[in-house]
Amino acid sequence: MVDASCIIPAAGLSSRMGRWKGMLQVREKGVESATLLGRTVRTALKGCRDAVVVAGSQIETVREIVSELDRVTVVENQCPEKGMLNSIQTALPFVSGPFFIVPMDMPLIEADHYEKLYDFFQSQGGRSVVRPRFNGISGHPVLLPGDWNERIRRAEGESLRQFLKPGEVDLLQWGDRSVILDLDTEEAYREYLQISG
Repeated sequence: MVDASCIIPAAGLSSRMGRWKGMLQVREKGVESATLLGRTVRTALKGCRDAVVVAGSQIETVREIVSELDRVTVVENQCPEKGMLNSIQTALPFVSGPFFIVPMDMPLIEADHYEKLYDFFQSQGGRSVVRPRFNGISGHPVLLPGDWNERIRRAEGESLRQFLKPGEVDLLQWGDRSVILDLDTEEAYREYLQISG
């Protein structure tokens, strides 16, 4: 476990999927009936100090999914239509120090993703944003220094990506597509079920 928080935006409308993704059934070792959100939160807690889950209209469902977990704060984004940046900003008052951001729909992320990224972050001096990269595509989790907290709170727009300038981001080359596979569509979900065995 590393000394960083993890922000998990879960307030999106899942418009491309056509249904809220948090309740999708996924595979998780030792868990008989794992939901996508539940797996994401439990994995984050294995790798990080604590987790902040940002919910929208599904907030009661989110609270139920994480009700038996410690070190989790659930906060409500009352304007999820503004995009993921708004969800991240909603979470920031509840984190201190370095923090990860990981979407809830990436079921191949494991605890050691957080550990490897944090070790790399520390080796680079702990001052730059760190992202994993696979086949030329930047992925998640993203790790940000604590001094980015206030900077992001003041930001405007829909996406954090527009604020990540190349000179401020250290990329860690990753050996598999776990850092880029997200369940945005039914097709992606079916593909995940096939490759996850």
